[in-house]
Amino acid sequence: MDEKNKKKNKLRTQISFDVNEHNRLKGEISLQQQEISTIEQQLNSFNYHQQEISINQELVDEVETRINDINLELYNINYDLKKINTALSEKIQFDIDEIQQIFEEANFYFSGQLVKDYDALVNFNKKMTQERHAHLKERKAKLESQQLDLTREHEKSSQKRQDYLSLLQEADFF
Repeated sequence: MDEKNKKKNKLRTQISFDVNEHNRLKGEISLQQQEISTIEQQLNSFNYHQQEISINQELVDEVETRINDINLELYNINYDLKKINTALSEKIQFDIDEIQQIFEEANFYFSGQLVKDYDALVNFNKKMTQERHAHLKERKAKLESQQLDLTREHEKSSQKRQDYLSLLQEADFF
């Protein structure tokens, strides 16, 4: 019997039971159950229809409008780039012989009144062409940079649109 009492005492010391601890744990469990109940009520009363309308509205107002704006900007940039590339690839139609003939005829009729000579006219035309090409190349670089930025933004907006559409089409959403 003595051994039984020793074993019994040993077990009691190992399983020390505190009434205060028991009450504290019961209180925490009760609080957690109340929180679960509150969340379940909120979930049950959630207005899916209103959320769907809100997502739909945001999709149209923000995403679709921005995609349309980007498409328009990309169209204009592509149009401008095409015109610039055409202008850069074309040679200036400058018939030297014809210009020289006109210059000589004008000099004959307006002798002494023409201040510049033919070479100055040719040099002026070359300088204008070089400046125009430099400006066009600068504009082209800016447009290509804008085009790249807009293309990236378009991809992000398209993905956002796809995400919204997927969300609206999910069966669990309703």
